[in-house]
Amino acid sequence: MVVPKPQKTAKRNGSFVISANTEIVLNSNAREDDGIMNCVHALQTTFQRLSSNEITLQISDSSKVLGSIFLEISDDLKNESPTKNESYILDVSTDRISICAPKSAGLFYGIQTLRQLVNVDRTRRKSHRLTVNCTQIQDEPRFEWRGLMLDVSRHFFSVNEVKKFLDTMSLFKLNRFHWHLVDDQGWRIEILRYPELTSIGAYRRGSPKPGHRTETQLVPYFGYYTQADIREVVAYAEERFITVVPEIELPGHCQEVVAAYVDLGNTDIPDFEIPEVRMQYGISPYTLNPSTQSLDFLRNVFVEVLDLFPNSPFIHIGGDEAPTTQWAQSPFAQSEMIRLGFQTARELQGYFTSTIGEFLGDNGRTLIGWNEILEGRGLPDSAAVMVWNNAQAAIEAVEAGHRVVMAPTTHTYFDYPQSLLPTEPETIAGRLLELETVYSFDPVPPGLSEEEEKLIIGTQGQLWSEYFWESYQMEYNAFPRAIALAEVAWTTDKPSYDDFLARLEPELETLKSLNVNFRPLSNDNPSKSS
Repeated sequence: MVVPKPQKTAKRNGSFVISANTEIVLNSNAREDDGIMNCVHALQTTFQRLSSNEITLQISDSSKVLGSIFLEISDDLKNESPTKNESYILDVSTDRISICAPKSAGLFYGIQTLRQLVNVDRTRRKSHRLTVNCTQIQDEPRFEWRGLMLDVSRHFFSVNEVKKFLDTMSLFKLNRFHWHLVDDQGWRIEILRYPELTSIGAYRRGSPKPGHRTETQLVPYFGYYTQADIREVVAYAEERFITVVPEIELPGHCQEVVAAYVDLGNTDIPDFEIPEVRMQYGISPYTLNPSTQSLDFLRNVFVEVLDLFPNSPFIHIGGDEAPTTQWAQSPFAQSEMIRLGFQTARELQGYFTSTIGEFLGDNGRTLIGWNEILEGRGLPDSAAVMVWNNAQAAIEAVEAGHRVVMAPTTHTYFDYPQSLLPTEPETIAGRLLELETVYSFDPVPPGLSEEEEKLIIGTQGQLWSEYFWESYQMEYNAFPRAIALAEVAWTTDKPSYDDFLARLEPELETLKSLNVNFRPLSNDNPSKSS
């Protein structure tokens, strides 16, 4: 009863009993691996929770394998494929449990599977009896990118709330946390060189009124992460084998930037007004002007971002919903178009994308952005595309040789309502995304060649926060839909939806024990939905 469902499972007779005397044994490769203590901690934490702290699973100094949980990193299993390097083999016999993997990430995922296999006998008065039925599992993910995106611009979530979110992600082998840190409604990351991004850009005078979204409620809203906060979250994620992918929006969704540094806006357009941080949702007309000053600003911001996210190969630049209205009205932007040989204002977006893409490439990183980055000129060959609103964009991207992460509104927008019942919390009107629809998703578009299919590197769920402002509301929107998507991203041959539901039920009990406010499968009267 494992979620995501493993690729191969062979059941056997008998069971292994886990007791206070059970120890963890590491092979020599595992002892030398930088990530092994994260695996050990995950194993210890799991059994402490299941046994009410009666089983601590100390690391043994001996090489005794019988009666132990044996963690092994094997050079023979290492592979150039990212998914192969996240594989594991879990073998449970009556006299030991072994987890073997090419890297510590695979061990961690094997531990998450083992967690779900443990039987807890709570009928014993003095102690819980923990057993694991004998089995062998060979497993590896279908996709390397298995993620969730959290928008902290519209509504801010504390470091501890983000950590709890990461904990829940890790239970289901999700490995990418896309952190949407900035948008028109607030800049949420400290940039030392530009302090007004947070002193001005992180503050707004009001927000749309809940239940009456066309009205503004003038209640000040403020919040951002210090650089110490960012480093803390990144380290916490890495301990759970989750890579944090930061998103810095450009050249649109930048009203908060222009509010803080007005010279970066298109100030020469007729009737230009200095904006404040946007209080309403929707698309703002404010874009960065296409000047050397703007590009230098972005480079300087990314210098600090790269330092804060040292282990993220991908840096997200947004790139979606960038209006060209101000560029079309700006004499300076028009002169830049002539200088650059552009025919349309849309090509200026490509100018931003190519310039920042080159900068990121020079610094050892890869640009990723929403599918609008395909518009205009100069998208770096190495760039990856996150497809959200145009299925054809995925075809166009892979045909051009770009890697693709599938994030379509139809299956992965978890801010959409889960039912049309009046008991559901407020969400985007007129949209519906039920759990079964998420589970039905296949990230690989039909009609691709075998080589093109390899360029689909994964999928992720989106949590845009316009319509939730507390963490319990965010969790209600995320789970269990994110668990369904986790199986979509991991399991090559998904079984039926009913099979998934049967395996999901015990995991919802786990979420309940961890105080995660998931949406019940049968939810006509949610207790904390709004």
